Amino acid sequence: MRLYRALLRLLPRGFRLTREADLVALARESLDAARGAGALARLRVGAALARDVVRQAVRLRAGRFARGLAQDLRVAFRRLRRSPLRSTVTVLSLGIGLALNTTVFSLVNAFYLRPSEFPDPARLVTIFEASATQLCAGCSVGTSAPGYLDWRDGTRAFERLEASEETAVVVSAPLTPERVSAARVTPGLFAALGIAPRLGRDFAEADASPGATAVALIGDRLWRRGFGGDPGVVGRDLRVNGGPVRIVGVLPPDFAFPSVAEIWLPYRPDPAGDRSDRSVGVIGRLRRGVSIEAARAEVRALAAAQVREHPETQAEWTADVVRLADARTGEEGRVFLIMLGAVALVLLVTCANIAALALGVSAERARELALRSALGGGRLRLMRLPVLEALVAGVAGGALGLLGAAWGISLARIRISEPVPYYIRFTIDWRVVVFCVVAAVAAAVLVGLLTGWHATRGDLVGVLKTGGRGGGRGSGRIRAGLLAAELAVVVVLLACAGLLARSVVRLADDAGGYDRRGLTLATLPLAGDRYEDPAWVRDRVAELRDRLRTLPGTTTALSATVFLAGFGATDQLVRIEGAPTPPQASPRFAFAVTPGFFEAQGLRLLAGRAFDDRDTPSAEPVAIVNAWMAEHLWGGAPVVGRRVRLRPADPDDPWRRVVGVVSDLDGDRRGRGGRSYAYVPFDQGPARPLQLLARTVPDQAPPVAAIREALAAVDPDEPLSDVRSADEDRARSVWFAGYFAMFYAAFAGFGLALAVVGVFGVAAQVVGERMREFGIRIALGADPARLSRVVLRSSGGVALAGILAGLAGARLAAPLLGSLLFGADPVDPIALGGAGVVLFVTVLVASAWPARRAARADPAVILRAD
Repeated sequence: MRLYRALLRLLPRGFRLTREADLVALARESLDAARGAGALARLRVGAALARDVVRQAVRLRAGRFARGLAQDLRVAFRRLRRSPLRSTVTVLSLGIGLALNTTVFSLVNAFYLRPSEFPDPARLVTIFEASATQLCAGCSVGTSAPGYLDWRDGTRAFERLEASEETAVVVSAPLTPERVSAARVTPGLFAALGIAPRLGRDFAEADASPGATAVALIGDRLWRRGFGGDPGVVGRDLRVNGGPVRIVGVLPPDFAFPSVAEIWLPYRPDPAGDRSDRSVGVIGRLRRGVSIEAARAEVRALAAAQVREHPETQAEWTADVVRLADARTGEEGRVFLIMLGAVALVLLVTCANIAALALGVSAERARELALRSALGGGRLRLMRLPVLEALVAGVAGGALGLLGAAWGISLARIRISEPVPYYIRFTIDWRVVVFCVVAAVAAAVLVGLLTGWHATRGDLVGVLKTGGRGGGRGSGRIRAGLLAAELAVVVVLLACAGLLARSVVRLADDAGGYDRRGLTLATLPLAGDRYEDPAWVRDRVAELRDRLRTLPGTTTALSATVFLAGFGATDQLVRIEGAPTPPQASPRFAFAVTPGFFEAQGLRLLAGRAFDDRDTPSAEPVAIVNAWMAEHLWGGAPVVGRRVRLRPADPDDPWRRVVGVVSDLDGDRRGRGGRSYAYVPFDQGPARPLQLLARTVPDQAPPVAAIREALAAVDPDEPLSDVRSADEDRARSVWFAGYFAMFYAAFAGFGLALAVVGVFGVAAQVVGERMREFGIRIALGADPARLSRVVLRSSGGVALAGILAGLAGARLAAPLLGSLLFGADPVDPIALGGAGVVLFVTVLVASAWPARRAARADPAVILRAD
């Protein structure tokens, strides 16, 4: 019986009073039944009784905990209903903060966390070339066709090594002529990726052989848009670049490899191709058991051999192997990670603000908790009350955050100006929901623990003795510290937003004379075998020019970009007659332009003449350079009449006489440095695709329909695509910086709004706690204006502490923006100083009403209340 009574002591006191006699009787009956049995039977009886005791104890304790939790939840709901304004501010603040965090996390999720659409993605890699000195100093590019063949034939680490080349084609008949994104792929690429067509068949090796019937695979979007989702599309013909192509299959939905392709054509790499043209992407699947490090070593050994065999194009270039999933994240994914850190700061500001508001009612909370403590409540139980109250608000804020994130994701998708690769999908999936729930719970628990710890840390008995008066003063230093930290974070956000805004202004500035008003741009692909003949291109362009000249009130011109070296090639310096070429002065590409281009573009002729009809294919080769190139090639000496070779590595490239100098296309880059641009007459160097420029008076609509009619009369299969204004074209070129500047401006604006709420709330609470003191001081003759200055000085001191800490943080955080700061100094005094000034003025404005209230304290009313 002593054993059973010991076990009963484990039970709660109330349970022992009601069930002890029953268990004792049960124990005696069990002992009587087991008296004649052996020791083993008695042990079994004891074990059964012990299990019953423990089970009942656990059940009772769980029930008491559940009842207590339910009671505390009812109290939390009641307290939130009792303070509707504070509850609304708390829920809205948490909701907006969580919406910002969840929106940015969805972007990170789109880049980093989504599972690959390919089977066994760990073995899928991409191979590329990179140079520390060429192109953009560290950028990775593809490789050339001969380079891909070297890797395919010289490596043993891969099961398959396939290639692709992104391009654009014109599809027509039976479709309306349309320029679509395309890819030329080796026949084994889709098998290497583990992707099979949903209709029809994959490419076969014979499809890429010379003389084979032209075939194509189309994507789900083109299938539905052009053929209405007809399952009988396989075997039908489609005109691609003016020639017939047979459709042999349709690929699965949401697939556009490498990024935005809608049609795929077989690709046969040319062993004699240009090694300086690094436009071929390479995908490999590792053999089982082969590590990526082993494959990288093998590829780099081949790259070293290429340098020895082809130093003219491979010098200073190497190769690397990375997993396809890692290569896809790119610079954008890393910037989104930085943004996630920024919005995490916003959420911390939100928590600090909510905690400061909660500490403002600490006197009432301390008296309530003191009464509960006197009635036997422990400290953990007392702290549970504010935590549950914060959790209730956190749940409501989390739901609001998910709704706000859905809207934010839609806005983020709309604001992206460039086509988004198919594997990046901005949606709310289970990862985003889990993140929002975890962030909401973490923020609520943080706020609840802080307020609960502060409310229970003091002398609760003393609170009862004083009636709760002055109980809130102990929170003054904590509130000031929270407010200073909050202001420091806001300064960091304001400074980053200012730096990005100044960067966008620099990019958008065209101080060099490029007038975008009334200018419309469009693209003419000129794709197909018939346009391989330069004479055909020249004749079609001449016919189109004659038709466009008849458009009333419109100046039109055509231009094409001529790469002086292949994509990703080693810099090839232009050659000037009679002098060495200075470094950093050579253009990488030139523009082949028709007469009237500079007038249509809005560039000013600074010296010499513009191109005209005398610049025929048989005339002397000529060129026009921009002011920056003229200054850096010839050092400010007269330029007109000098001669230059744009492709010195090409023995057939002629010397060109410079006949004019025009203003800079990109204007004053203010810190980024200028660019060299060269222009040649289109008839002396026809190229494609073409860009059409049409300039009208600013208020006149561009004659797009008339231009389409003129183009259709010249070539009915040629579409006029990508029609946009010059302002839209410029916005595209700077969209990335503007996109993130928009986000940081939103972060900073919300943080500043929170700062206003926080400063106002804290200042109002401080004034409310000191109203008795202010009334007495006014009764003794104190100047009311001086009391206002006391409140403002207190807020200003906290603001200065926060601003100084924030400026130090901004100095450390600004370099993380890295590539987004185009020509902007990470320690730009205007951005940093402006952030501090804006916040200081905001603090003073937010403190003005509480300061005015302090100055209007009525001694009679206050003393009568005492």
